[in-house]
Amino acid sequence: MKKTKNKTGKNYKAIAGVSFFLLYIVYNFLFNSHIDIEIFNNELNKMISRNLIDRVVCVKNTEIVNIYIKKHAVSDCLNIINKSRGYDVLNDKIGVFDKLNGILAKTKKLSFYMIIPSVYVFDKNFKLIEDNLDEDQKIGYEVTTYVSWFQIISKILSTLFSLFFIYYILLSIGLIKGKGTFGGMFGLGSSRGKLFDKDSKNKITFKDIAGLIEPKTECQEIVDLLNNTKKLEEIGGKMPKGMLFIGPPGNGKTLLAKAIAGECNASFYYVSAADVGGVLYGAGVLHIKQIFESARKNLPAIIFFDEIDSVGRSRSSIGNNDEEKTLNSLLVEMDGFDSNSGILVIGSTNRLDVLDKALIRPGRFDMKILIDKPVLKERTAILELYLNKIKINKNNIDINTLAKRTIGFSSAEIATMCNNAALLATIANKPEVDNEDIQESFNRIVAGLKRKSIELSEKEKMAVATHEAGHIITSWYLEHADPVLKVTITSRGYSLGYAQYIPEEKFLTTRDEMYDNLCSYLGGRCAEEIVYDTMSSGASNDLENVHRIAFDIVTIFGMNDKIGRISYRAAIQNNPYTTGKPFSEETAKSIDAEIRKLVDDCSTRVKSLLKAHIEELNKVATELCKNEELTKDDIEKLIGPRGDFFK
Repeated sequence: MKKTKNKTGKNYKAIAGVSFFLLYIVYNFLFNSHIDIEIFNNELNKMISRNLIDRVVCVKNTEIVNIYIKKHAVSDCLNIINKSRGYDVLNDKIGVFDKLNGILAKTKKLSFYMIIPSVYVFDKNFKLIEDNLDEDQKIGYEVTTYVSWFQIISKILSTLFSLFFIYYILLSIGLIKGKGTFGGMFGLGSSRGKLFDKDSKNKITFKDIAGLIEPKTECQEIVDLLNNTKKLEEIGGKMPKGMLFIGPPGNGKTLLAKAIAGECNASFYYVSAADVGGVLYGAGVLHIKQIFESARKNLPAIIFFDEIDSVGRSRSSIGNNDEEKTLNSLLVEMDGFDSNSGILVIGSTNRLDVLDKALIRPGRFDMKILIDKPVLKERTAILELYLNKIKINKNNIDINTLAKRTIGFSSAEIATMCNNAALLATIANKPEVDNEDIQESFNRIVAGLKRKSIELSEKEKMAVATHEAGHIITSWYLEHADPVLKVTITSRGYSLGYAQYIPEEKFLTTRDEMYDNLCSYLGGRCAEEIVYDTMSSGASNDLENVHRIAFDIVTIFGMNDKIGRISYRAAIQNNPYTTGKPFSEETAKSIDAEIRKLVDDCSTRVKSLLKAHIEELNKVATELCKNEELTKDDIEKLIGPRGDFFK
């Protein structure tokens, strides 16, 4: 595999800009060595009468008359012009580069000229001037036609510099793409695929990745096949043409692709699909061809398209746009090379539903690997990996407990939590990270930063405490609701208070569990209605979750008796360009009615529960208002242990 290094580095644009700016200064200093001064008829008359002019040349093809002054008569001519006009004409002509020449002691040459409407008019005026002169004072004039190569070269250079600065400005603000070639000015230059250096000191291997148990196993098999292509050919097998990494963002799709590059001896091309195209029509097609041509020269090779949905989005029936041409080029390239050519295409996406069916069919992307949020075992491994990179107090940090609490966290969120804990310990000038830092970092990811600037009145504080107590009591006395871990009325992010739960890690959810969790979200609003006989704006996020769960129960999971055992999810996902609803208007009205009925039934159930435990509700609200935070143990001391009444 060839090594490729960017000689100019990441700041090649700035280096090029500074270089051409310096050249522009040198150009003005060396070539722009004249100061041109225009003179008028009365001034010309005085200069001729005082015998200051050597000769006069009329250039008829430019309608300009060049006035050549005798040596040592320049200052006298300037005095005539300044006196006639009432100001210093030379000082008015000196610019930035002329001042630079003065500093560098470079003498500027003065050129005098007249602009004439025509040779006939000049001849008439010039004769009137000479009629008042003696014979020995008359000098006459010459008529000529010539081309000034100096002026032509100067104009060409000025135009080239102007065009470059326009191009550089457009390149800097991102309106055009390129890497210094004329084709690259409009995104038609060499593609942005980066060839991975296998000898890099910072390469990543499977050992550097925690979690992803099944995906790493699948990828290890592919690495073994890439390293033993001859053995595969002897058996008669064929390498898969493509692998597709599917899953939510932040779970290691790009990291896993980099690990494949670090593990195998194949050339690895990293391509950001968003950078494939260009300004001009057809740039994406050209870049796709260049990437595959380069890969064929460096076999075996892996081409990784990060966020492939940018280039592989499903084609519409509206016409042949540039994105469709780019996708067609990718499809042809994946079909065009031999099955045993040693080229493997890997794509990553979190939007499988928008990819074109022709792209994800077997024969192109033969292997589809799900990279989902980590389960308990994987979260434990990820926490061990990142916590081992920082100094921690092992006596008060329980990794297993922390792994249970981080259900639903992505790999990136876990890594961020560990790093933020190290930042907090450093700011507090601690020698190592302790459990307090971990908890604060966890809270920041879940709810956001503390908002110390918000000061609630006692009335608002009690209202927030009552709202949160409603959530606690509801989940405490519902068997299938998630058990509470902690509740607080400390403002964080957009919330004035929040409750933390410890959901059980499971892969199937029953209807009873969904109903109880829906009721748990309604607990805060129902508590407000019971205690204060009013409503507040603090339940907006709760109501969003209520609607989401109710909508899923009715339309996705087929748990509603009236709508029936029907799911509309596939109808929407398989037709991303379909507008409107995948059901009739009558069914839509039934769905709305059933969602409303479900929420109303759950609200009635929650209100009955809270009224039955109104004393416990008031105890928790009062204690929460007083202490601002309650843990599971604190709640048990107030209202008894959870779970006894379920037996």
